[in-house]
Amino acid sequence: MEWLKRYHDRTPLVHLKDMTTDGERFFAELGAGGVDIDSVLDYGVHHDVNWWIVEQDESRISPFDSVRMSLEYLRHNKI
Repeated sequence: MEWLKRYHDRTPLVHLKDMTTDGERFFAELGAGGVDIDSVLDYGVHHDVNWWIVEQDESRISPFDSVRMSLEYLRHNKI
């Protein structure tokens, strides 16, 4: 959030990632980890973010299931 607020006039694209809250801090599907994705989305929707970029570097499930879960999260919760 600090980064978005600092560069609010230069963030038409925002790259989203989530991470587990355990000691491993492994990549997680959006909404399944500890990053406050809701606050980022809420702020961005009201401050001229035009594109949300979702990247899942690695996943413990199939890549297709991973992207489906993140997309469903975005559709049902914010975007």
